[in-house]
Amino acid sequence: MSRRNSQNDGRGFEYSWCIRGLPRCKLGPVYWEGEELACDKLPRMSLVWKILWELYELNFHIEPSSLDQHASTEPMDPASHIQWLQVCFPDSDFPFIKIPYIDTSLVAKNWRERLSCILAFMNMIFSWREPKLTVFNSRLRPPEEFSYEQTLELEREAARFYMQTFFNYFG
Repeated sequence: MSRRNSQNDGRGFEYSWCIRGLPRCKLGPVYWEGEELACDKLPRMSLVWKILWELYELNFHIEPSSLDQHASTEPMDPASHIQWLQVCFPDSDFPFIKIPYIDTSLVAKNWRERLSCILAFMNMIFSWREPKLTVFNSRLRPPEEFSYEQTLELEREAARFYMQTFFNYFG
């Protein structure tokens, strides 16, 4: 079934949508990386992947900020909060997010490069209300004392703790 509905907003713009299909708008052309996108069909898949990747990256940077504001027991002014996040995401200048096009910070392929960001991330989540695992005590050790296996264990536990805490606060 593809019944079409349309509605005029009173300003001369007409919006129409399909029950099955993509929404259409008449607000003007939409561009992504200099390419005009049609409102009535999906762009080529390579462009869809780029758009989704950028949305994923933006969410990856903003989501911890939101959770930290809800879960932290540390009274922090906004400037301190931004500095805290900056250590976890050294490639961005909060609140302005720079999408990295290389593997860096928490997503670096090199585990030694990733470790300093994992430790900073663990310091951030250590201030949250939720009970902590004993592995979190190792966040105070110098990075050069960690092995590859220990780094992976820290990363795994920090990710599990983060995901469970996110679920606890946001469902």
